[in-house]
Amino acid sequence: MIRKYGPVIFCIGLWLGMSVPVSAALSGMPLNVLSDHPDASLQPKKPQLLMFYQPDCRWCGLQMQAMQAVQSACPQVVMQLVGIRGSDRQLRAELRRHRSELPAFAGTETFLRKVGGVEATPMTLVLNAQGEEAGRYRGYLNEEQLLAAANWLTGSTCRALQK
Repeated sequence: MIRKYGPVIFCIGLWLGMSVPVSAALSGMPLNVLSDHPDASLQPKKPQLLMFYQPDCRWCGLQMQAMQAVQSACPQVVMQLVGIRGSDRQLRAELRRHRSELPAFAGTETFLRKVGGVEATPMTLVLNAQGEEAGRYRGYLNEEQLLAAANWLTGSTCRALQK
């Protein structure tokens, strides 16, 4: 039953999350780039899903894999990773270990304060095309839930997931 209604419940949660205070000007925040990805920057004017991860987080690795699958189905949503609670070396090692191809940054204290903190990982922050926080979700999101969020951000323009 959760599998059948999970994306619907997630979208309702995002809609309710719109009353969350807006995170101002995240796109202008300086962050240390951890990946060699050519698009590694917080991009204004594009909807984004930012996933916070940390070293030795099993669920974070699974979340990275789900995000990569959805990124190929919905390239119009920028999906990026923000590492916390570890050195740059440890955060890069996690990216290699999970074979992540997504752009990744090291979260600074200023950035984490701006987003209201991260209690636990994985945590996904949903930003609309204006760079405003449209929702957040703590815990693992499966591919269907991530695709539902991407479709919500883009007005249902994403392709179906490849199985």
